[in-house]
Amino acid sequence: MTTVLASAADERYGLWLLNMIGSVHANARGAFDAILLYDLGLSPFQRRLAASITGVELRTVPEFVPHWRQGFTWKPWIWCELETDRLVWLDAGATVLRPLDEALAQIDERGYWVVSQAHPVADIVPSDYYALYDFPRERAARPVIAAGLIGFARSSRFFEEIVVPTYEDCLRGRSLGFSP
Repeated sequence: MTTVLASAADERYGLWLLNMIGSVHANARGAFDAILLYDLGLSPFQRRLAASITGVELRTVPEFVPHWRQGFTWKPWIWCELETDRLVWLDAGATVLRPLDEALAQIDERGYWVVSQAHPVADIVPSDYYALYDFPRERAARPVIAAGLIGFARSSRFFEEIVVPTYEDCLRGRSLGFSP
């Protein structure tokens, strides 16, 4: 079973990306078969630093749709593009302070690992999406999950029912909506 850690950054978050990888090396080194970083516009200096880290592969995201840089369109593309059994995504601003064994165990047990953002879905749902997705308004009181700290098995229902449809919506431009 292969487990990949993936993340991405542009120049604004490039140094945070490097810090996150340092924290993974310090606290969860053996958890991953590969670490893949995606260059969303790193500076030449940041690219050199990232490419020089042992065990890290630096990749780019192609312009797969005209709006690929907007919203988080590029993120589900990465999630669907990667060939791995388990994927752990940590946004560049994350810091790993202890081993990730519990998160990986949740992926094995449930098929996914997510973290709540502790605010309701209603805060980020464009009003026309309720009808578009036949989404009951009462369910909008539930907490949002963080797309910046997430893990899943590609063979899971979570991947098929959440990740793949999210990617398809991103291709349609539906990741460009509202957020307070």
